[in-house]
Amino acid sequence: GYDAYLVKPTEHNILLEIIACSLARKDSNEELITKYTLSEETTDTNLSQADKKKAYEEAKKAKANKNLAPVEVLIAEDDPMIQKMMKKLMKKFNQPYCLVDNGEDAYQKAITGNYPLILMDWHMPILDGLQATQKIREFEGENRKTWVIALTAGGASDVKTKCLAAGMDDHLPKPFEIDVFKKVLESGIDIARQLNPS
Repeated sequence: GYDAYLVKPTEHNILLEIIACSLARKDSNEELITKYTLSEETTDTNLSQADKKKAYEEAKKAKANKNLAPVEVLIAEDDPMIQKMMKKLMKKFNQPYCLVDNGEDAYQKAITGNYPLILMDWHMPILDGLQATQKIREFEGENRKTWVIALTAGGASDVKTKCLAAGMDDHLPKPFEIDVFKKVLESGIDIARQLNPS
């Protein structure tokens, strides 16, 4: 159902507050938000101007992304628990994905499918993440079309250095916070789109 009701034309600050209040709500069964109920809503949610602006920017970005073709993410991960978590996160973010459990399959999928963004675990059977990425880069040559994010069990500087040397583009140490994962994922999707303009 609807969360808010507005009559056009609407003042920019009122639109901003209504978007912020809508995103802050936890119960979808609450009554409609209107400009007449804003004072009560903003008191209940304790939203600062910074929060309102952030909510507005997120809503604007979400609307813009609706018109873009979805980016399917290739996830290479052999740990069953991490696989389960990844599936939940992809579902939570409404993100299409393909999951493989070894580096060889990741390589084959990368060169035969359409996966401009890859989340690549380091330690996997057959080929590890570094070897799989090196093969992908050899196949691509100078015409890079994929953005590879390394998933590692540690965040030491030498780990990141080895990942970048193998041809990976970013590094996300495990375990990670959901907000950090979301930020890295969204950034990777944006870059993947830039690498593969329609």
